[in-house]
Amino acid sequence: VLQGLKRNSAIPTANYRINPDEASTLIPGLVRSCRTNWCKIEIGSHIKDPDRTVYRLMSQMRSPHARKMEPFGNSKRLKGTNVIIKAYDKTTEMVAKKYSTRANLDPSTDDPITRLEVELWGKKVANFSFLLEEQRPLTRLEDGKTYLEGFTLDQLRAIFRYYFSELKALYHAPKMPGGGDAAGMAAVLAAVHLRMGMPIEELCILYTERGMRARKKSRTKDEEEKALKRAHGDMRNKIERNIEKSSMLTADELLSDSANRNQPIIDVKGTYGVGELFVQHYGIDSIRDFAIDPHADRQIKEV
Repeated sequence: VLQGLKRNSAIPTANYRINPDEASTLIPGLVRSCRTNWCKIEIGSHIKDPDRTVYRLMSQMRSPHARKMEPFGNSKRLKGTNVIIKAYDKTTEMVAKKYSTRANLDPSTDDPITRLEVELWGKKVANFSFLLEEQRPLTRLEDGKTYLEGFTLDQLRAIFRYYFSELKALYHAPKMPGGGDAAGMAAVLAAVHLRMGMPIEELCILYTERGMRARKKSRTKDEEEKALKRAHGDMRNKIERNIEKSSMLTADELLSDSANRNQPIIDVKGTYGVGELFVQHYGIDSIRDFAIDPHADRQIKEV
């Protein structure tokens, strides 16, 4: 998370000085006379994921906040304006990015571990109007801009739940009656997606190009484009609804306090571990002891 630390750009670099004994004021949220703010945050959660069920479901997710699905190696990513929502196999990602070798990893479970993550920057990193006032992180208004100064774990959980609870084509939904021929076609296309892995958008294009009935009345080019767009969106919603009917995953289960408190971990053995690095190179007994030490300013200065 520290990669999101940024000095207040309003302070001229040439005149920017700080007393080393007040080093804690460089970390946003620790003190009220904070000189810095967070320009980017990543909020994640690890899921014990037998058979990679959650990981597979995330390949079809859709969000009102991030509409562009981007293939990115092992990661399923939805990208929007100043936000990325993603899911990936944590072990595979650590090895692929050379954070460690597989032999040095010691996961707390034999099941695959899927990481869910939301990344915020720009205007999104300080806009929390969607939360109740008591759930909102600490921000400040300066020169017409809002900056993120600090947050609690509960506030981070509330932000994470907001973005992941609104995903479509993912969580279980009850069956809805009616729909006629289009509903039957949607059920078939949903089955093709689930069985063959064909992207939903491609199925919708196939439907609008080949599956729409011949019209009785001719249309202008503009009317035709609007009709195709409506049919595409309508079929996509119906396909997603069928997928949700077959899903056994619920938002209450995935985003529960219990799941958050009992996340599986992956310990990195040897000198690859962050804890080991601090102990060996900085002589600090533990990161937690360092964080709560009343003399943290002195230790930060020494480091």
